[in-house]
Amino acid sequence: MANGRCICSRGSKLALKLFVVCFTLITALPAVTHEQTCLNAKPVVNEEVLEEGDIILRYGNGLWSQVFRDISRRDKRFSHAGIVVRGVRGVCVVHASAADLTGVGNVSCEPVEDFLSSSADHAVYRLAIPWPVKQRIAVNARKYLGVPFDSAFDLSDTGRLYCTELVMQAVNQAAGFAVIRPTVTNGIALVAPDNCYEHRLIREVACTPDRR
Repeated sequence: MANGRCICSRGSKLALKLFVVCFTLITALPAVTHEQTCLNAKPVVNEEVLEEGDIILRYGNGLWSQVFRDISRRDKRFSHAGIVVRGVRGVCVVHASAADLTGVGNVSCEPVEDFLSSSADHAVYRLAIPWPVKQRIAVNARKYLGVPFDSAFDLSDTGRLYCTELVMQAVNQAAGFAVIRPTVTNGIALVAPDNCYEHRLIREVACTPDRR
């Protein structure tokens, strides 16, 4: 990890981390099920209420979605996260993603409707901070476009990012203090989805399911 010499491949480190997380989840007591406000509903969001710097999370249908969701300790609702930005393409989400089987990917920007297209649930969160700071969050997120996906989930590797790590870096750098902190599981530090909105300054903005 951060203080030791890495002698394993990036793929084997990923496998080790996933094994530790899965083992912890299997041996832990059953968690209380979170009552999802958007359960069994097609995720939609009113783009007009979205602001630059908002944090958006989803629960997808990818191969590892359930594993990443269950890394969260408090609220096992989401598996993926990104930052809302506005530009010539409209409202978009900057996020780090990769192929399920290869772990190869990068930080990209896609329309919010595409970000939510394969999602079973979502929510939007906003920091109670001055508007210029929110703008800096979006600016920071854009700076990471094209950065390779961190398939080793190694917070010490500043040249690669995974989704919640990107959110943590963009938010903390803009705020100037640690709004988002990682969860430590069996000595391994990972930024869990619920770490992205557990701070007292962060509030949920909207969850508007289409109930047709």
